[in-house]
Amino acid sequence: MSMKRVLFIRNAFLDSAPFKFIEQQFVKEANLLGIDVVVKKNADYIIPSSFKNQPKVCVFWDKDVNLAVGLVNSGVHVMNSPEAIMLCDDKTKTFLMLNDKVPQPDTLICPKSFATVGYSKIDFLYEAIEFLGLPFVLKEGFGSYGEQVYLINNAEEAEELVKNNADKPLLFQRFIKESAGRDLRVYVVGGKVVAAMERQNMFGDFRSNHKGESKSLNYDITSEQEKIAIKACDVLGVDFAGVDILFSSQGPLVCEVNSNAHFGRLIETTGKNPAKKIAELVLARL
Repeated sequence: MSMKRVLFIRNAFLDSAPFKFIEQQFVKEANLLGIDVVVKKNADYIIPSSFKNQPKVCVFWDKDVNLAVGLVNSGVHVMNSPEAIMLCDDKTKTFLMLNDKVPQPDTLICPKSFATVGYSKIDFLYEAIEFLGLPFVLKEGFGSYGEQVYLINNAEEAEELVKNNADKPLLFQRFIKESAGRDLRVYVVGGKVVAAMERQNMFGDFRSNHKGESKSLNYDITSEQEKIAIKACDVLGVDFAGVDILFSSQGPLVCEVNSNAHFGRLIETTGKNPAKKIAELVLARL
């Protein structure tokens, strides 16, 4: 009897050790369950024949949404779905989908402009400052590893960043001082929490995940934190994700949801491997 087959896709141009580690872990865990993993990269799909005779289930470890849509159109069940990847990848869309469904920091969406037009009026920025106070957090819609996230201390800083990013989705967020430099990474697979770790920045930066500057601690997640992490994943439609939660005096707040979060450090910190649970979820789908 032939093994069950699953497709695993990652980016052709991100070839560093953490990406290879994810692939290796998933292949190992899937093989233990009797699943044959066909590993491909997004650049392997150019001509129409590339999409033929593919396994019927795909673990899509990339943000190439157009390719994910192409696979779905060819009859492949993609995990995570292109819709879920898109919602997680753009932080403005994440906020809008989760708004009023799970607790989040107070957040405002910057009005859209265009690179060739810019912002001739910035009255809205002073309204945002009055509402959120100073300092506040400004985020570009797209970004990873704590990049493209800024702590704004005055109106001049805000004005410069907004004017220099007129062609990008931006959001303004209340600064949660009590969670400065620390957050909770919760890994959810198939609607269940696999593991959680606290991240603490070691160099005084307000971002817990900035360029690997943090230490990680095993964390006993509370029922409230677990509930909102699972709820966020359910609303966004992700099969697996890393949910980042802030500690606030009002309770846990969802900061971001990562549709293809790395898990090397999570394994080192907690001893629990999300790849095993993802492989089990794939087997159930097969």
